[in-house]
Amino acid sequence: MVKKLTWSLESEDAKIYLQNLLQNISDAIYFKDLKSRFVLVNEDCMYKHGFASLEDCIGKTDADVFSEDHAQQALEDEQQIIETGKPIVGIEEKETWPDGRVTWVSTTKVPMRNEKGKIIGTFGISRDITAKKEADLLAAEYASEIKRLKEAMESDVRMAAELQKAFFPKSYPNFPPEDNSGESRVEFAHVAESSGMVGGDLCSIKKISPTEAGVFLCDVMGHGVRAALGTAIIRSLIEELSPLETDPGSFLAHMNKRIFPIFSNSTDIMFITALYLIVDTGKGRIRFASAGHPAPIQYNREHGRNLKPTDIPKNSALALFDNSEYQTTFRDLRKGDTLLLFTDGIYEASDGDNTQFGRKRLAQVFAENAEKPLPEMINNILAYVHEFSRSEELDDDVCLVGLRWNG
Repeated sequence: MVKKLTWSLESEDAKIYLQNLLQNISDAIYFKDLKSRFVLVNEDCMYKHGFASLEDCIGKTDADVFSEDHAQQALEDEQQIIETGKPIVGIEEKETWPDGRVTWVSTTKVPMRNEKGKIIGTFGISRDITAKKEADLLAAEYASEIKRLKEAMESDVRMAAELQKAFFPKSYPNFPPEDNSGESRVEFAHVAESSGMVGGDLCSIKKISPTEAGVFLCDVMGHGVRAALGTAIIRSLIEELSPLETDPGSFLAHMNKRIFPIFSNSTDIMFITALYLIVDTGKGRIRFASAGHPAPIQYNREHGRNLKPTDIPKNSALALFDNSEYQTTFRDLRKGDTLLLFTDGIYEASDGDNTQFGRKRLAQVFAENAEKPLPEMINNILAYVHEFSRSEELDDDVCLVGLRWNG
């Protein structure tokens, strides 16, 4: 049976226990009377509070040591303990000193009782946590600054995303232009989706002569802001070159000449795959050239013709070599011909098990939807790819352009 200890100050055991506690604990230990005056402290508390001796601290209060605000708060805490009998355990206290110094402690204060259980003061122990607290505060400051910078960057990227939307067509050219019935000889539709807030895919569909429309589609290597900056450069060159160069191969060669010095200065390799196609509504013919870009898919209900990758010389992507040349391919159109132009993000989409959507499946889905209205057609294809990937967000940017020849 464990013997119950009697904690009397007259007890020699109690004095030994108390002496060992006060001499060997490096935290500040202090006992106070009902008026929060020190009655006993250990040496570490004496040194910390600047007392000349242990006897010098007797009868002093926190007001003799700390700033007025901190001393008042400590007094209120201790008087609440005396009144309620409830301890304060493990609170973090900010200690402010008369010379302006600030320290931090983890403090526990409990009611001090006599042998009859009557509260006769308080007892406390405070552990210095200044180094840890300063590190925490510095980390919180860094975290706040990082959050501020992150929010500022996200705001900039959101603005860039809104600006990038202006790069894409708002409307499509009509042929002949004086026909307002909506029965244009050629129809267009497009859809674009970025894997992030901004992307590296771009398309342009614009009138370049009274009877011709130029369709440009490209994919800048990579994702995010860097790729988006590449699309801004490409967009300005489209505006500059399309009125001047009506041969798609020459158009791509001129574009390559302009962007090679810009992209070659990057420490990382950057390139752009691109396809430029011109529809001649007067002759019912298309001419196009590719810079390493996937070949379009062509569908006709009656003739079932289909462009194959081997039908188009791909040549090298833009910005890889200074003097690249690009060949132009011609093809006549038949009434009802529908073409699908796309970036590789559409067929490289994965189902999560490392199975890609693939070009064959893309051609099949395109054929199943090719006779539907163009906007519905391209949106159906994109929806099918999302269903296949089991994700609302694809891993790569995607851009689809639909073209239909009404003859």
